Amino acid sequence: MAQDSTRTSDKVKVAAAVDFGTYGTGFAWSVIEWKNENPESREIRYPSYRTGRGVIRSKSLSAVLTTSDGEVAEWGHTARERWQRLVSGRDTGWGYATGYKMALRADTGETGVAQASGTADVSGIDAVRTLVVGILSRVRTAAEKDMAASGYLPDEVRWCLTVPAIWDEEDKQFMRDAAVRAGFPADDDRLLLAIEPEAAAITGFLGVGTLIDGSGRTDQVPLAKAGTRLMVVDCGGGTIDITAYESLRDDQIRLGEIGKVCGGRLGSEFLNLAFRTELLADRLGAGIVSGMADEYPEELQRMEDQFEKYKLDDILTVRDSDGTLRFDESARLSVDVPGEVWELLTEERRKELEQASGRRYRLTYSAGEAQKVFDRLVDPILDSVEEQLTAMEATPAMAGDGGVPYECMLLVGGFSASEYLRDRVHARFGARIRVLRPPNHEYAVLEGAVHYAYNPDMMVSRRAKYTYGVEMVMPWEEADGPERCEVIYGEPRCKERFRLLVARGQPIEMDERAEMGFRPTYRNTRSVQLAFYRTMAKQPRYVTEKGCERIGAIVVDVPAQHRKKSNEYDFTLRVYFGGTEIKVEAVDDLTNQVTPGTITFHRMH
Repeated sequence: MAQDSTRTSDKVKVAAAVDFGTYGTGFAWSVIEWKNENPESREIRYPSYRTGRGVIRSKSLSAVLTTSDGEVAEWGHTARERWQRLVSGRDTGWGYATGYKMALRADTGETGVAQASGTADVSGIDAVRTLVVGILSRVRTAAEKDMAASGYLPDEVRWCLTVPAIWDEEDKQFMRDAAVRAGFPADDDRLLLAIEPEAAAITGFLGVGTLIDGSGRTDQVPLAKAGTRLMVVDCGGGTIDITAYESLRDDQIRLGEIGKVCGGRLGSEFLNLAFRTELLADRLGAGIVSGMADEYPEELQRMEDQFEKYKLDDILTVRDSDGTLRFDESARLSVDVPGEVWELLTEERRKELEQASGRRYRLTYSAGEAQKVFDRLVDPILDSVEEQLTAMEATPAMAGDGGVPYECMLLVGGFSASEYLRDRVHARFGARIRVLRPPNHEYAVLEGAVHYAYNPDMMVSRRAKYTYGVEMVMPWEEADGPERCEVIYGEPRCKERFRLLVARGQPIEMDERAEMGFRPTYRNTRSVQLAFYRTMAKQPRYVTEKGCERIGAIVVDVPAQHRKKSNEYDFTLRVYFGGTEIKVEAVDDLTNQVTPGTITFHRMH
């Protein structure tokens, strides 16, 4: 593969990435130098974390230990171990939180799999922001220390922070704001955001895919070929993110987005939540389970670890005569109950559980009970994959008419280790698309994010998730009807028009922009503020139509000379939709002077 050409200043010497997930978080980095120019042989450096069971991993937990005022004191496995010791010693005033990435909409009551114990809080956006800023600050510090050991300074680093594809613009703006508060550079060129499955696609197109054909046979599939199409199914802890890309070059990683963004809040942590709130609660009682996080966190963790192993490794399946996969009857779920928890039960309840399982200190669940919990997540995941595959099939080739060399699906993320999920995916889609899983499936996003930080030019084009536009007063037309006609400054005008900037599904190159000209109505106007809208409709006419949602405001300064009566020139608003984030600027048509604008989304108010 040919070497990359990067847009790197002399000052930037390191490309670093942080993958902040619902379950796990980690960082990695690579030195920008001649021997790393080829991404296939690029050296990427990872830290090592020791889990509570002594296993060495390159990512740690997203768990945080908090002080009484909500500040993050520790993160990762260290936070979990210290919390368990503090609770055992009845040391009050501390808190512990997990899954809080999924509580970004906490102000609406949608906290998802977020869990808070002790004094920790995930009930409001400000509390969640404190946790996110806290862990990002500590990860940044750890990464800078790691890089400093090799002689690199913080101002020599270009960072990339990953975000889910299903996130909206306000979520991305929240994450950028949190990262800047955590000490990451505020400069857009030194703090990039990468879409998580997009980063995994970069890893996939480097040719690391392993074919899964349902029989246990594996074949390496070369993907770095123009025209190859790759659907990425990122099976994370909080979300399932599905996007698709086409390779546009043979000799370099140059990707164009195809299909549509699919997925949802279907990550594996929702299985863990169901284990606690349904399976355990059914046997032990909801009251006992709800109190275990604060009173017996270590014992609860031991029980969850047993479910985690079952979830990923121990499920045997059989195929019915109609082709349906189901849990084999031998795939019962057994959970050993710590003695401290067993003693919380009534004597009558202990006898019932002992009779059902055949021994004391054990809970058992039939294969059907366990599968019911799994399928509540797996079924909608498969439906989202179907939606993406249908969109891919309807999208014309981008790299010429030479056909599609390969069309593949790449399963990444921690939940992709689930044999049941992989079996269900292959059973439904194996005849239509090659199903791949890279050997480093858990770190595919993090690795790809380092490559993206090294060379952002790997992404050539994306597709608009929504139709975006601004509210304008525009010349009245007969199609508007007489009821919408209003005379303004002697001219018939129509208010509440939707001035379309980009349509849903439209392919947009990275530097492509939508433009519209302005001339201030009042000469003393110093800035223009436009209501920013989105909708799923392709050609809305009015911002009041059903489905049109006001999501924020675009603000640009009016160049000084445009405030003079003698000025006859317009200025131009440019809106860039091809990047991970939407950007805006104003351009003086007389002098070509560019002034950056801002887009403020509602949640950031």
